[in-house]
Amino acid sequence: MNYSEIRQNQTQFLSLTSLTVAEFDYMCSEFDIDWQRYYRYHTLEGKKRAFASYNEHGNSQLLGTSTKLFFLLNYLKSNRVGGPKFTAATSSQFQYFAE
Repeated sequence: MNYSEIRQNQTQFLSLTSLTVAEFDYMCSEFDIDWQRYYRYHTLEGKKRAFASYNEHGNSQLLGTSTKLFFLLNYLKSNRVGGPKFTAATSSQFQYFAE
């Protein structure tokens, strides 16, 4: 799946991310700030870095913040956890699981 090609087809982009390109661009600007802030001091495993630094490798699978956000949104949309199972449960079943 190529992010730059899918971005050109707004209908396909919307179906994969649930966002328009304009909405995605706005979200991406906020996501970029948070991504840079967190990964400057933490590794991908969540451990503290010995020295504050984060430079993306040129051979990265998800190069660029917009590609990372696109992957996350697509993954979350297509791999919902508990969505159909939860909606199939009745309220009494939910109360049972919540206790």
